[in-house]
Amino acid sequence: MSSRDTIGERSRTHGMSDTRLYRIWCGIKGRCSNENIEHYDRYGGRGIKVCEAWELSFEAFRDWSFSAGYDENKSGKEQSLDRIDANGDYSPENCRWADIKQQARNRTDTVYIKENGKEIPAREFAEKHNISNYVFVFRRIKKGDSAEKILKDWDMRHNTPEGFMTVTQAAKYYNVSEISILNWLKKNKITAKKYGQKWYIPKEQNDPAMQGGH
Repeated sequence: MSSRDTIGERSRTHGMSDTRLYRIWCGIKGRCSNENIEHYDRYGGRGIKVCEAWELSFEAFRDWSFSAGYDENKSGKEQSLDRIDANGDYSPENCRWADIKQQARNRTDTVYIKENGKEIPAREFAEKHNISNYVFVFRRIKKGDSAEKILKDWDMRHNTPEGFMTVTQAAKYYNVSEISILNWLKKNKITAKKYGQKWYIPKEQNDPAMQGGH
């Protein structure tokens, strides 16, 4: 009996030919080996393969799937097969059953950033550090900024750094109007740093009001 006959016989005896898991198994094999299947260019056309164990045996793929957390009660929108390395093969070492958020992080066009010596997706980096604006992180990475600089700039934009004041806080601190603070900034009577649209004024400096400058 040939290997093709063996596979055909197995597909008739495992009793799962009508299941979503079996269709997924057929799908990954097709995308990696059949040039006539849609999106072959993204898989087999790029050299991506299905490991030999899964290629020859649905049972091997099935057993791994259930041990890896596959839930037959979930739909494709709730859980799908994801390759951890988007350029790697379909194999137990490179696959997981992931939710949609995990899948989105691992698209081939995902932007990565290095933090603590490890590259992670930009969106995961943003979520990890409670950065609500993913585009801010994306643009900074494209600009070439490091993880440390991105975090510092985000913090400066959204949180008053220790030892600094906002314009409003400085007005209360010096007991003047906010317009006076802005005028002092224009006339360089006080030093400050600008991040985004915000000015941050160091607390430790001479009182401009004592210099006769309102």
